[in-house]
Amino acid sequence: MPHETWNAPYRREVCDQEFPFVTSCLVHGAAVDLKRGDCSNISPLDWSTPFDGGDNNDGVTIIDFTDPHHVRFCFAVFDGFEQLNDEDSDTDGLAESERKMLVPLTAAEYLDFYKPGGLTGELKKLVEQMNEVLLIDSDALEDAWPRGWSSRVQAGLPGVPTQPSAINAGAPSLTDIAMEKTFEKLLEEEHSLREKVEELPSYLPNLRTFLAKHPDVVNSRVYGFDMLQFAMEDQEDLDLYPFTSLRGEQVLKLVEAAAESMTALDLSGVQAISTNDVKKILERKHVTKLTLWSNEAVDVKKLQHFVSGGTVKEIIHREQFLAAFQSQSQENDVYKKYTLATTRFSVFLGFYSTLVLSLRALLTVFSS
Repeated sequence: MPHETWNAPYRREVCDQEFPFVTSCLVHGAAVDLKRGDCSNISPLDWSTPFDGGDNNDGVTIIDFTDPHHVRFCFAVFDGFEQLNDEDSDTDGLAESERKMLVPLTAAEYLDFYKPGGLTGELKKLVEQMNEVLLIDSDALEDAWPRGWSSRVQAGLPGVPTQPSAINAGAPSLTDIAMEKTFEKLLEEEHSLREKVEELPSYLPNLRTFLAKHPDVVNSRVYGFDMLQFAMEDQEDLDLYPFTSLRGEQVLKLVEAAAESMTALDLSGVQAISTNDVKKILERKHVTKLTLWSNEAVDVKKLQHFVSGGTVKEIIHREQFLAAFQSQSQENDVYKKYTLATTRFSVFLGFYSTLVLSLRALLTVFSS
């Protein structure tokens, strides 16, 4: 947008949208209620609208989704809230209301302006649910609308979480939950949604994580293998260890779709793969490290010529691992036998030397 637009004074009758796509998403998300099946009136405001510049008399609900993984909210009341001018309000009530001006409030604190004395029924349940959502801190509000916001501590209000704790930091976000629901749908039906979500930067990483956590869906769901094939396409490091139900021909398809030269290929968990399957893989692809740790059906000795030929640099298999210890054990046995023989020979030499000395001494006595 031109410089003049960003610096133009706020005018309620004019609403230039600097971010039309995002605004469209927000309008639809805020207006449409899928559960009730209705649509509310939404009025997009200018980006520079003051927090108390809308068509509200008392206060507003503010939602901060700059971090989509940890959405925050708060309520805020305007300066000169009507209750302050209520002639029936006592001095204590006025002071209580005044200290909540320009302060991030919880749902219960905001509703206390309208329903003092506590909440009941469905409204109480709703407030309890909202208490589980992070509250926007005063610094963020001051950054968005410089008006001299006070912190809750300054206002004498109890502290509440404004940042995700270490415990909750690992909890799934709304984005993660939505993506997982999408995967569940795509596993069962060919949906037009697929073409759209595949364009998202987070789609492939999330899909790989999902399949690794739920490897059984690869062969138990209609489009499970298709989704795995899409997830592994052009991968240089192909880790198929979790997918124990894969068949030999499926592994060949996955390898075919992977990168031409792979840094690693782990088939340890795929018990159905055979020596011939591995040969076909190495005839088509160059693999730096091939892991076949517990694949009992694979004869590693028949694959050694691929190592000498340079097609694969290293093959990791349990037999080779154990062979190294067996070789060491044999070397130790030879060393022990050699040591024992040397010891016996030394004892023999000692005995022989003693015998010779004794004979010499005896001859000396007789000579005398």
